[in-house]
Amino acid sequence: MNITDQHPDQFEVITICGSMRFSAFMLKVAEEMTRDGLIVLMPHDASLSGMPNKTATEHGAMLDAMHRAKIRMSGSVFVMNLGGYIGESTRAEIEYATSLGIPVRYADPWAETRVLPDATPTPVSGERLAAELLAQGAALTFGYDAGEEGCCNEDGDVVSEPYDAFYYLDATAPDGTSLAGGCSLTSPSDALKSLTRIRQAPADAGLDVSPF
Repeated sequence: MNITDQHPDQFEVITICGSMRFSAFMLKVAEEMTRDGLIVLMPHDASLSGMPNKTATEHGAMLDAMHRAKIRMSGSVFVMNLGGYIGESTRAEIEYATSLGIPVRYADPWAETRVLPDATPTPVSGERLAAELLAQGAALTFGYDAGEEGCCNEDGDVVSEPYDAFYYLDATAPDGTSLAGGCSLTSPSDALKSLTRIRQAPADAGLDVSPF
């Protein structure tokens, strides 16, 4: 059967959750998941610009409702929690998915499990991981995000989540596959220290030696 004739239910649907500070990483992961045959839903930075008849409260409520609808459509949720950061909105989305019995996975499993008393994983340091990936042909790219002030309604309630400026680091394979990410509010060196694997590299990613 031609792949264009496949029933929609044959494709897994996954929703990415996370702070918009990780939007660049979410887009990269979404591209890679799509190549793997997944239907990917994710949040988008949709401002009120050009929408004079809608209040900030109405707009925020609509975006929240839309993202929860995406979660209900999905077979699983992928949380972008680089450096262990999970904001209030994302945490509420995780609780919502869990209440529906939808499996939740994390970009940084160590950050997700380290609060558990019986968790005993030994994470690789960011510097060591960076050295390993560089030796195998990966590229490291540092960047800076100026942050957002967020948005409040007339009652002072937060409608869109503000976030501080931060430094980030992206490690990619020669074929562009995003392998690891890190971020820090303080410095590029701290972003390096927080570098965490995002996903396994495919066999044809172009690395000299599989890092896993």
